[in-house]
Amino acid sequence: MHHGTHVDAPWHFIPGGKKPREIPLDHWLGECQVLDLTAEKSCVCGPALDRAGVRDGVKRLLFKTRNSATDYWH
Repeated sequence: MHHGTHVDAPWHFIPGGKKPREIPLDHWLGECQVLDLTAEKSCVCGPALDRAGVRDGVKRLLFKTRNSATDYWH
């Protein structure tokens, strides 16, 4: 389960990908699109993103998932 705000750095899932310390901070700053994925009952995958309507040209996405409303950490 993922919970809270974080970024999966490329090295986490791409062999030879960059580690967080290798990515300039300004890469993460700027406009974004927030996708409400709270209705998704299983994984957040391609079809879920298609249904959510990712806008053309968007560079940053924030996912609002069912975990966003949980009190798991309280």
